[in-house]
Amino acid sequence: MLAIIIPYFKINFFEKTLESLAQQTDQRFQVYIGDDASPNAPTELLEKYQGKFNFTYKRFKDNLGSVSLVKQWERCIAMMKDEEWFMILGDDDVLGENVVETFYKNLPEIEKTAHVVRYSSVLINEKDEKISEEYHHPKLENAIESYCRKLKGESRSSLSEYIFRKESYSKLRFRDYALAWTTDDRAVIDFSQNKPIYSINALVKVRMSDQNITGKKDNLQPKILARLQSTKEILEDYALQLTLEQKKILFSVYENQLYRVETVSFSDALFLFKKSWQLFGLKYFFNQLKSILIKKYFKGNIEFLNFYLRTKKLRKNVFPLKVQSIEETISEIVNHKKSISRFGDGEFRLILPNENLKFQEENQLLTERLKEVLTSHLENHLVAIPESFHSVKAFKLNVKYWWIDFINKFGNQLSRYLSKEKTYGNAFISRFYLDYEYKSQVEKTIKNLKKIWQNRDVLIIEGEFSRLGIGNDLFDGVNSLQRLICPSKNAFSHYDEMVEKAKELGKDKLVLIALGPTATVLSYDLARAGFWAVDIGHVDIEYSWYLEKAEYKIPVKYRLVNESTNQDSIDLPEHLRESYLNSIIYKIEE
Repeated sequence: MLAIIIPYFKINFFEKTLESLAQQTDQRFQVYIGDDASPNAPTELLEKYQGKFNFTYKRFKDNLGSVSLVKQWERCIAMMKDEEWFMILGDDDVLGENVVETFYKNLPEIEKTAHVVRYSSVLINEKDEKISEEYHHPKLENAIESYCRKLKGESRSSLSEYIFRKESYSKLRFRDYALAWTTDDRAVIDFSQNKPIYSINALVKVRMSDQNITGKKDNLQPKILARLQSTKEILEDYALQLTLEQKKILFSVYENQLYRVETVSFSDALFLFKKSWQLFGLKYFFNQLKSILIKKYFKGNIEFLNFYLRTKKLRKNVFPLKVQSIEETISEIVNHKKSISRFGDGEFRLILPNENLKFQEENQLLTERLKEVLTSHLENHLVAIPESFHSVKAFKLNVKYWWIDFINKFGNQLSRYLSKEKTYGNAFISRFYLDYEYKSQVEKTIKNLKKIWQNRDVLIIEGEFSRLGIGNDLFDGVNSLQRLICPSKNAFSHYDEMVEKAKELGKDKLVLIALGPTATVLSYDLARAGFWAVDIGHVDIEYSWYLEKAEYKIPVKYRLVNESTNQDSIDLPEHLRESYLNSIIYKIEE
């Protein structure tokens, strides 16, 4: 039997999808709906279609699609029973009424010929209007040749119009590219296993809207990176099967994506040069070398250097300052048990007039306390500011621009609270991965960070949905770990209770604090009272991004990430909920 898998999240057009299933002229299929912890559970809608076709519905407790769409697909596929063929249907796409019928009509020939089946397709908009021509295909077509036709603009495809043999999927699995972008293209090539794609002329309607990944315009960089990676891997993995013409088509796509990506890695540039030489000769190789150097390595930096020098006078009172390296700051914390209060752009903004943050309303007392901490000189306490107030050379180009622009705008106002004579700690001890151009020191930094809490009794003071260390091994080396939970917004409004409980519960413990600007003040006050308190901020988020090898700010499972979009669900799964709840010894209510 045929399985139709629906990884569900969006309800907007879901009824259209269900209606198309109910109208199938052949009902020999089983639908498996995997609800990715959607905020709009479709239970009432599904009741309407009970008895109209066979389906199994499962609501997952944690949202996985925001982290990895492929992993969400895989757990939905795992719902299958003994079906030999399956389709992954988008929760907003629509099947023509004879899609299933034509599959079974052609199945005897398909079984002998192919591992992948493809339908004709047409694009529709939010009003169900056709916005493209209908795309039809040769009855039998080589998968790589089909992909090359798509790359040349002669065809199109997406996941919903394919049926795969379960055996091929089980053997080869999906490639987990960012946003699952190009994952379907690679799957068609892999799952075909050198057999042709078998095409059927029944129609699948694929929806384009600003609510799905294809239609969105705010995720271009991850899409570019995914296309870049998948094209490179096809050129490498299928080198022996590709014709010279196919190699040139794929290489032209790789070349195009490389010039669109924000940062070119050394390995990607090297691959470009190698293939240029192999496919087009020495002259083309030197042209590529020139282009990469000018467009990627020199042009961006020359433009930045011009901006940097042109605005230098704006920073004369506050740049450069003396800021330790990340390793020097960690060493001070570990070897001298120094507490630390970190200042980032958020804390600086709260010091300035007419500035506030999403998670902390303007509070005059907080502003005055932040000024006090920034100008303090305790022996057992470090005041830490961003490394970018000393130098921006280690950062990605866009990060360099961001920080220099910030200092240009606010530096003079902040200069009354900062001193060129003082040596500051490095606030980026908890921002050690994503913003840096080169990552060679990251593993060493993580190893040294873990020394802070290694074999120690730890009290974590954090916001309600921060959940430091949950689902990863960041704090595996502690002797014990307890949590004091605070409101995730406007935490400073509860400051007196927070200080009282921190002193009561943090005695003889290392106190780690992740609570925005409130943590900056609290670490200072606890240090004054003789406690060892570390304002650790985003360390867990940054560590999670490192584990995921993230190229940009992505959602992180089970916790709230203010800096990421598409944070859909923060529900804890059963296997983590119990240990998390057991670690909480006190909660300050809003």
